[in-house]
Amino acid sequence: MQNFADRLWGAVQDKNSRVCVGLDPYRDRLPSYLLETYKKPAEAVEQFCCQIVDAVAEHSVAVKLQAAHFEVLRGDGLRVLWSVADYAHNRGLLVIIDGKRNDIGATAQAYATAYG
Repeated sequence: MQNFADRLWGAVQDKNSRVCVGLDPYRDRLPSYLLETYKKPAEAVEQFCCQIVDAVAEHSVAVKLQAAHFEVLRGDGLRVLWSVADYAHNRGLLVIIDGKRNDIGATAQAYATAYG
């Protein structure tokens, strides 16, 4: 298996793109139809992220999943994080999981909610 840097460079060359799309799914900003359709917020987040992946897969080389916005959904959120990562891989995208701590205010707040 190639290292990440080589896979990234290959994707940049193949797609002639340097686009990485950030997935920071704030639950309170999801489209209302998703929240009305799915019983669990985590399911709405999963559908939202997969729809974005579908929309950007042709032109992006990677997606970056902000772990805090998944972790705030507790156990379901971690399942969704990995489900979206798998979905993006299957669409040919590289996946970056942003799980750093002591981040900017909005992310720090999401971590505090998840573990508070």
